[in-house]
Amino acid sequence: MKKLRVLHVITWLNHGGVETWLLRHLRSIQQTKRWHVDILCRGKERGCLANNAERFGAKVDWISMRLATRGNAKKLARHIQSGGYNVVHGHLNSHNSVVARAAKLANIPSIVMFHNERMIAQADRSTASWKRWLAQEYVRRSVVYTLRNATTVAPVSHAVAQVLSNYHAVPSERMQVAYLGTEPASKITEQEIRSIREKVFRCPADGKVILHVGSFSEQKNHVGLLTAFERLREQGTNAILALVGGGKLYLEIQARIESSTARPYIRCLGTRDDVERLMQSADCFFLPSHHEGLPIVLMEAFAAGLPVVASDIPSIREAFANPSAAAIAAPCNHAAFALLLRNVLTNSDHSAKMRTDGIERFANLFSIDASNKRMEDLYHQALESHLCRRHTQ
Repeated sequence: MKKLRVLHVITWLNHGGVETWLLRHLRSIQQTKRWHVDILCRGKERGCLANNAERFGAKVDWISMRLATRGNAKKLARHIQSGGYNVVHGHLNSHNSVVARAAKLANIPSIVMFHNERMIAQADRSTASWKRWLAQEYVRRSVVYTLRNATTVAPVSHAVAQVLSNYHAVPSERMQVAYLGTEPASKITEQEIRSIREKVFRCPADGKVILHVGSFSEQKNHVGLLTAFERLREQGTNAILALVGGGKLYLEIQARIESSTARPYIRCLGTRDDVERLMQSADCFFLPSHHEGLPIVLMEAFAAGLPVVASDIPSIREAFANPSAAAIAAPCNHAAFALLLRNVLTNSDHSAKMRTDGIERFANLFSIDASNKRMEDLYHQALESHLCRRHTQ
């Protein structure tokens, strides 16, 4: 039996949630040899992590496809046919229609994943109203086409599935929520933890470390994050805030930090390849996002046994086994966040239970093995569905 060949279509291979998952997926299936994965990037470049993917046996190509046009779909279809792929797996959110259209042209099944509750980025206030309308109409048409024509629609959470239902009703046999996953944390020594706290976080011996990992974008709510941290410091909590990531709002957030009363206690660490080690060395993970899909970084925090304080939004509530007991608050409720952070950092019994619950939640639902099994099931279901459609046409 020939090995299944899957083409993943993404924007690029830079630091981010889906990219992190895809690299770990590649590494784990390389060991099992169950199917072969290649990657096609449609953004400005292949990305800084492309070489990592190639080390795990994937071929990483690049085609310029900024918008989901018919011409770009034909271009993608030719690439699919030349590579002899059995399934195409899209991760382009509101641009996924190019994947669904190309798969139809190439006569293979398509799986499209949606990774965020919000289908369109928030427009800048200076953007003309007609441009905002045009962008919204493009997204609406692209998403509706995708939902009508993709073989399988695979939102990463039930929260995202609910958002998609507002665009177009998808039959249950074609909609499959597919949680992604991550690997268990590779334990580091107490000596390594002390070194990271002293040299990377620059945290005093009696201090606590709050870690945030995410792109500097409107979605991640850095302004709210900083405001909550300032309130925490004003209450007398001896804590350091470590920010990992980069992005288009980096300089704007840096300026906000420079004017902050808590500036001496904030560390901007840039993009890092050792997030797993940083998580094991921190005391709390803080994720006050305005919207998400079901963030990989949250699964990583669970896997590392790191207590989480996060936004009370549908996708994050879904990540917790018992949302009513989770340390969550509305994204703009800075006072509530400060209280939750203080409780986690000062109540050792509470934080210990959060660590245990997170590790258990990861093991039960968000492991890379469980994710790989879901992917394998998706591929076989999509192939069967595609064959059935061909026979009935």
